[in-house]
Amino acid sequence: MDSTLKSHTMKKQLIIGFLLFVLACQLHAANTLKIGQYQVLPNTNFVVQLIAENSDPFVAFQVDIPIPTGLNYVDGSAVLNASRISGHALSASLLDGNILRLIGYSVGNTTFIGNSGSLVSFSLKSGTIPATYALALNQPVFSNSQSNNILTGSSNGSVTVLAPNISLSISGLDFGRVPLGNTPIQNIQITNNGNSNLNIAGLNFNDSQFTTTTSADFSIAANSSVSIPVKFSPTAKGTLAKQLQIASNDPDQQIVSINLNAVAYAVNEIHVGNISGASSTTKTLEFTLNNMEAYTGFQFDLNLPSPLTYAAGTAQLFRSQDQTVSVNQLNAQTLRVLVFSAGNKNFIGTSGKVLSLDFSLFGISGYYTIGISNVIIANTNGENILSASYSGSLQITSPDIDAPTQLNFGDVSVLSKSTKTLRIYNYGQEPLIINQLLFSNSCFKSSQILPTTVPKSGFLDVSVELTDTIEGSITSTLKISSNDPDENPFTVQLSGNAFIPNYLFLNNLTFIQGESKSVAVEVQNVESFVALQFDLSYPSGFTPDLNGISLTSRKQDQVLAAIALSATSLRVLVYSPGQKTFSGNSGPILNIPFKAEESILLGKYNLIFANTLMSNAKSENVLYSATNGILNVTQNTLYPIIEKGVIQIYPNPTTDNFHITGFEGKATLKLTDIGGNELFAKQISNNETISISNLLKGVYIVKVITTEGNAELKIIRK
Repeated sequence: MDSTLKSHTMKKQLIIGFLLFVLACQLHAANTLKIGQYQVLPNTNFVVQLIAENSDPFVAFQVDIPIPTGLNYVDGSAVLNASRISGHALSASLLDGNILRLIGYSVGNTTFIGNSGSLVSFSLKSGTIPATYALALNQPVFSNSQSNNILTGSSNGSVTVLAPNISLSISGLDFGRVPLGNTPIQNIQITNNGNSNLNIAGLNFNDSQFTTTTSADFSIAANSSVSIPVKFSPTAKGTLAKQLQIASNDPDQQIVSINLNAVAYAVNEIHVGNISGASSTTKTLEFTLNNMEAYTGFQFDLNLPSPLTYAAGTAQLFRSQDQTVSVNQLNAQTLRVLVFSAGNKNFIGTSGKVLSLDFSLFGISGYYTIGISNVIIANTNGENILSASYSGSLQITSPDIDAPTQLNFGDVSVLSKSTKTLRIYNYGQEPLIINQLLFSNSCFKSSQILPTTVPKSGFLDVSVELTDTIEGSITSTLKISSNDPDENPFTVQLSGNAFIPNYLFLNNLTFIQGESKSVAVEVQNVESFVALQFDLSYPSGFTPDLNGISLTSRKQDQVLAAIALSATSLRVLVYSPGQKTFSGNSGPILNIPFKAEESILLGKYNLIFANTLMSNAKSENVLYSATNGILNVTQNTLYPIIEKGVIQIYPNPTTDNFHITGFEGKATLKLTDIGGNELFAKQISNNETISISNLLKGVYIVKVITTEGNAELKIIRK
């Protein structure tokens, strides 16, 4: 190898080695600042060490340490570690925001001694609140002699204040009103929110009526709770505002207080009883009085619901000695009761009935309150010892009538009577007694036997008749008298219309195709009449003979005129020049000849009246109603059944159309389904095409009616 090349290679290797050495030194350099972990008791001064670990020499340092709320810096406590300084000075100052700034420096640019250990220490004082507080190192700096920051890392610390912390579930207990002899219990929960045991040293009540079964000396572990029962045992009446004091080792709440409130009273209470009964009966209301203390009399106002009426003179006392009772009606709803002792003697006993009053019950069913107010229970000193009063109740049962409020008989002939049923319901809880049915119009009446009873939740059907011989509208009221307390009487409006039965009607006839017959126009009349007029609509295929219309023997001098109004309607007028009346009260007045044409289809057709008029001698229309007629066209049963094969249909089966042959002239065709339901009918000629394209696939019946006879065949649509 060339010596020059070898020399360059060796220099290159030395440079690379030196660089690797420098890099290794930098990678292993560790210059750190840290604070440790501390556990302290509350209200205690303790020392915090600032530890420096340095691989490289440094001449100065600086760091900010925020002092947490709950800890306090001890002024002037910051000092440098003498074993690590050489002419160094320390500046310790408390900045805004409670931040401790520490600056260590050397005027002569001398490095700190050593590579590890405490650099500076300062004192803090712990508070009373148990918690872990962070000690943070903000913006730490290590400066070397060239004023470069050589710090490679820092580690924060913490301070844990070890203490209990008492917390109560409530600030006070309110027992409310407590009768003597009762011992209610309420609970309070004590919680230790701290991080060391809470030692309870005392549970102290300032009134012996409040007690607890819990020992006054116990501990509660951190983050645990204990429930303390507090019992109130009143021994005398009064309003109490007392306290329970709890002593513990909580550093900032060594004594906590619970307010205790209660009202102790003696039970002296009056109760109004309950009444349950039917309307229109008399019931007794009882009053009871429970008393811990002796009493000589009492007074109250009784607030009566509307269905109650006091039966005067029915008051009775119980448990009394020389007591007297006075009952006065202040107004319709208020009854005042006063009970007193002339000799100032006490009632006997401590509980039970003391008074009863009788009341008449009358009203609708339901529940009502019997209220009591202005109550006094008096002792021998005239003091009101009342502790409470309680209202009573009334449950009243009664019948409850209900029925339609209107009953319309419609049209009723003056020659007959009409009967309607009026259904009367009882929706109440007691039997309904119906005493009277009172009609304001004598045209209405009922044969119902009275009095009669309708059971609860039942009904009664009452027949009501209408009879009137005078034409015109009729109205009436029906008043139903009963024992219903609030609907007596119950009113039903009755109505109807009396008419005179003068009827015009047509006789129904049956025709054979091509046949002529006369249609009779009949009149049934109660009143006499002198003239008749009407229009008559008839079906196409029927032809009237206007010249053949004739009057019957019921005429006297009447004259008839008939004209055609259209191809299917005519008008007939019959009148008397001498104003003479038709004879009789029933039967045909005239006959109208009609011919059923050969081409008409079989079936039923309507003859329809219009513009009908029946006049009496005063030119009044006395006609009540006109009834239309029906003309029935049937096949000629005298014609035989055509032999099989004479009349034929083809093609069969077919898809859309078929033809019929084998007859002369015209015929009637009827097509029905297999069930006999007619689908259509029409007049046809021999070999005419019949379309069934609109029908579903299946079997159908073809009926052919001719003047020679009838045939019935099957056709299949495929």
